[in-house]
Amino acid sequence: SGINAEYGHNGGVYSPAELGPAVESTGADGVMCAQGLLNNPALFAGHKETPLQCVQDWVNIAISYGTTFVTFKHHLVFMLENVLPKHEKKIFNNLSTIPAVLEYLDNNFGIKYQNSLPT
Repeated sequence: SGINAEYGHNGGVYSPAELGPAVESTGADGVMCAQGLLNNPALFAGHKETPLQCVQDWVNIAISYGTTFVTFKHHLVFMLENVLPKHEKKIFNNLSTIPAVLEYLDNNFGIKYQNSLPT
């Protein structure tokens, strides 16, 4: 005769170690961690920062599917948040074309568009 609603914890989770306390302190049935996953898509694989293979995979996926420049770069900004030092973030943030971003990634990380999707 009552409403059965699930309760979720929204945000503030940036590592797998934070999941348990988030659920225990709130009694949540689930945890949302969009920002944590934007910053590190490999979060639940135990990586503390985005592995360069994730960046490589994103480049291949985004270019293969014709992702817009704004979306392509936006995700890279998040993924490289904990990888790039402050002075490099300024340089990266000023890049304004896909070729410029690809050149930067190649010069700094050896990441090139490989015209193939990850398996």
